[in-house]
Amino acid sequence: MAMTFHPDGRIDGFNRSSMPSGSVLQTLVTTYDNASGAIAASGDTLTTVSQLALSITPTRANSKFFLTCTGVNGHCNMGGSAGNHGCRYYFYQSVNGGSYVNVDGTGDYSNPICSTHINGDIGSWSDYPVNYSYLASPSYTLGQTIVFRPAFAKDISMGNSFTYYFLHNTNGAVASFIVQEIAG
Repeated sequence: MAMTFHPDGRIDGFNRSSMPSGSVLQTLVTTYDNASGAIAASGDTLTTVSQLALSITPTRANSKFFLTCTGVNGHCNMGGSAGNHGCRYYFYQSVNGGSYVNVDGTGDYSNPICSTHINGDIGSWSDYPVNYSYLASPSYTLGQTIVFRPAFAKDISMGNSFTYYFLHNTNGAVASFIVQEIAG
């Protein structure tokens, strides 16, 4: 049988159920260019990045999902001991329209996947490249949709009045988010 490839990732004539454990069953990718505006927040909250949300309907039961975010700007702006010390980075998920929760199962944002931190006067602002990945194992039933989003929060060392960034206004910055369904 000939295979037909569709823009949404479907392949006619291909049986995903016969793929061995560890096989990539589907891959979704989205990007966000900072020409559309910086992604920033302030205060003592966690912010999910709706601009990079990806919605996936698993093709098999017990799949895992390899999440990768690249091109993030770890922005810091320290003057003396005050300022933007950096950020903490996460992935959040919503299963079948439920609340967004941390993919690590903690339900909160006390355990980041990675972070940036500057301590002391750097004289000006600086952006640091951040790339991070995580293998998520959400509970779902076949037919349910899972929405994954990167997320970020302020560094624990900084006050709530400072702005912190997932994607700063550095020229040409592009963040990419990739979700891959991996056969369980």
